[in-house]
Amino acid sequence: MTDLMIAESRSMEFGDKRDKRYPERVYPDDLEAPEKGYRIYKDAVLLGFGLRVTAAGARSFVLDYTVSGRSRRYTIGQWPAWSVDAARTRAKELRREADDGNDPQEQKQAKRDELTLSDYIEERYRPIHMTRLRKNTQDAYDRVLRLHILPNLGSKKLSEIDHDDIVKLHSKISAKAPIQANRAIATLSKVFSLALKNRLIDVHPVKGIERNQERKDNVRLSSDEIARLIIALDQYASRSDENRSVASAIKLIAMTGARKTEVLSATWDMFNLEEGRWVKPSSHTKQKLEHSAPLNSAALEVLRDLDRTSKAVAAEFGMKRPDYVFPGSGRTGHLVEIKKGWLAVKEVAGLLDEQCGKRVRIHSLRHSFASLLVNQGISLNAIGALLGHSNTATTDRYAHADFEPLRKASEIVAMASGGEGQGAINDMKAMMLKLRKQAAAIAAERGVSVDQVIAELMGLVSSR
Repeated sequence: MTDLMIAESRSMEFGDKRDKRYPERVYPDDLEAPEKGYRIYKDAVLLGFGLRVTAAGARSFVLDYTVSGRSRRYTIGQWPAWSVDAARTRAKELRREADDGNDPQEQKQAKRDELTLSDYIEERYRPIHMTRLRKNTQDAYDRVLRLHILPNLGSKKLSEIDHDDIVKLHSKISAKAPIQANRAIATLSKVFSLALKNRLIDVHPVKGIERNQERKDNVRLSSDEIARLIIALDQYASRSDENRSVASAIKLIAMTGARKTEVLSATWDMFNLEEGRWVKPSSHTKQKLEHSAPLNSAALEVLRDLDRTSKAVAAEFGMKRPDYVFPGSGRTGHLVEIKKGWLAVKEVAGLLDEQCGKRVRIHSLRHSFASLLVNQGISLNAIGALLGHSNTATTDRYAHADFEPLRKASEIVAMASGGEGQGAINDMKAMMLKLRKQAAAIAAERGVSVDQVIAELMGLVSSR
């Protein structure tokens, strides 16, 4: 027997409440504290169960047990936070685990060493998964993690997060931002899939979570609406140099069908203004593939104007021209957000939700670009090449961009059944042949493809 532990050789029955009917019971606060170290008082009811009393007077319930030939001691908790009955019940559960060959103390230590969600994301998820994503996708993940996931679940151990926790988080975010709630669930799903793959959890807590319904945004602008938008952009651009930069960016999106991030992060070395070509490196495209796209006359006009102005400003101040076409003052070095200018332009063009009855976003310009080409009879393959789609199924959504051409085509069948269809078919063939001949003549003169010439119909819309 050492001076660090004095074990009471006589077992005694512990009790919670004093009762004269049980004079043999001993109560935790009656047990004497040793002068130094601690003393273990054994329970007469449950083998191995006891109360540890330190020299400072602290009292904790413990369980001594043997597993795989090793003597172990498990601290259950302090009295009076744990009552005698609660501690004894817990001790029985632990003893059953030990009898089954499991070591409760080892499991407790493993739980203590287990990573929290926050630790796991920083140590495993970011370096292994997020580094493979495009920069703007990483930024989107970071935002969801920072605003929603880590503040609510970051401090919890991985194995402690269950299905109910995920449901509650989704409901909480959905109350104010239903789309962001879906993004949070998508991010957590990837986090826990990686944890499951690493055998850090046994059950995927995100499986079966019902997402909020998201409306498919396939809003398209008519030729008239695009013309109004161009006029509004010109008016907005005339107010200041900053407005001019934002207006030019929006014009370039409308005239090329490019994504907003592709335009705003574009650098001058991606453009060949002589050949009318834009080569987007794989790091700038959603498909992670290099995409070479022709530039129509309207897009070239915007870029050449920006090119002249930026060179003149750089020469005037004796400085190097910024690498970015649309430079910005933030950490990225380029424009990132143009929402304020977009709203101002929409209002002048009559394209606010309450003005036109539809939700027109900047990305709607990309849909409009594709839809106008479809309505001019351009093949889906050609449109997919212009938009940089690696999967033709992505372009298929524009196959029925406008019902009117389909209605006219269907009407040919109806006319044919009445004997009048052949004339209409011949007229349509003649019109299409004339269009192709005109495009071919222009293409031959300029040394470009026929499809590129037809694609420049978008430029005709902008000059209206």
